[in-house]
Formats: sequence, structure tokens, C-alpha cells
Amino acid sequence: APAGKVGTWLLDPYDLTIDATSAAVISTALQNNNVTVQVVGNVCSGGTCTQNGSGNLTISSGVEILKSGATTTTLSLFADGAFLNYGSINVAPGSLLNVLVNSAAVTLAAGSNIGANQVTVRAQGPVNIFGTITGVGSNPLVNILAGVFNLYGAIAVNSNSSNGGKINVTASRVTLKSGSRIEANGLTDGGEVTVTANGTGEVNSQGYVQANGGTG
Repeated sequence: APAGKVGTWLLDPYDLTIDATSAAVISTALQNNNVTVQVVGNVCSGGTCTQNGSGNLTISSGVEILKSGATTTTLSLFADGAFLNYGSINVAPGSLLNVLVNSAAVTLAAGSNIGANQVTVRAQGPVNIFGTITGVGSNPLVNILAGVFNLYGAIAVNSNSSNGGKINVTASRVTLKSGSRIEANGLTDGGEVTVTANGTGEVNSQGYVQANGGTG
């Protein structure tokens, strides 16, 4: 709220596809409120669970969720099933947004984008990024915690006014496909990139990782 604390706006369906209309509603709410979209696959009562849907949360192709306004807010996207992004989440100049994705599996399709000051992606299963995650604003941060992580696209936390940001990737197996990019470049100093493979300890890099600074 403009004159008080930031509130939270909650959507809680069984399955949800965010189209242009619902994206506009979410964008308006994000100006001064945190927004949580939580998609469930099962409803349990008295020890009995009923399958009501896939639990998938999808942002349609060509759809944009745009954060505007001076208040820093958070968009939380939770799904019992998969989170599928074919569209974009962006911030207007001068705005700050944090994005949290937590689901069984995550796919960011080719041409899709998540742009925010802080982006956290958590999945029990695979995280496949064909699109782009872009950290914006001061001290951008991208955290990814996955069962298996495959990067085909790009993750960038570059800065043309200060140091590069931070990128942390943790998974049982990490693969950076040919043509993929991880960048944490800064005007003064490069940022930090940490890639950790638990379990199998397997990191396969065919792409490139860069954290350059203007001062060398």
C-alpha cells in the first residue's frame, strides 16, 4: 500500500495459464503489493487426496508481467507440477522486483525472459533454461537450486555502473550446453559465479562463463 506496508495478493488455483488479461492484473497488483501464485495438483482432506489437475503453472507466449512503481515487491510462483514460461517477467526503469519460482520442474522456453533484481529458482526435478534470466538493478542476484540443471540460453547479472552481480547454481548434475552463457561482468570488477554439483559431482560445460571487470 502506498501509505503503509507492502501487502500480499494470493491466487490459488489447481492449474493456471497466465494470459495477457491475468498478466495485466498481476502487473497492477505488483506495483505496491507482493503477489503469490500457487498452483496445486491435489486437495487433501481427512487423509484422502483428490487429483484435481496437473498442478502446472504456465505463462503464455507473448505475455508480459511488468513491474512498475518505486516500491520493491516480490512475485512468488509456486506449482506442485511444472512451471513453464513462454513469456516474460520484466521491470520498468527505476523499479525493483524479486522473483521466486518453486515447483517440481522448471522450463524457460526459448525467447522467454525473467528480469528482476533477485531471481530464485527451486525445483525438485530438472531446470531447463532455453531463454534468459537477467539480473537488473544494484547488486543483482540469481540463485538456482535444482535436481538437474541444463542451460541452453543465458543467465546474466551484468552491470555498466558498478560491480557485476552474483550467480549461484547448485544441482546434482550441471550441464552448460553449447552456445549457453553465464555472465557477471561489471564496470569496475567482475561479479561472482558459483557452480556446484552435488551427488554425482558432474559439471559438463560446453558454453562459457564470464565475470570480467573494467579494472581487469
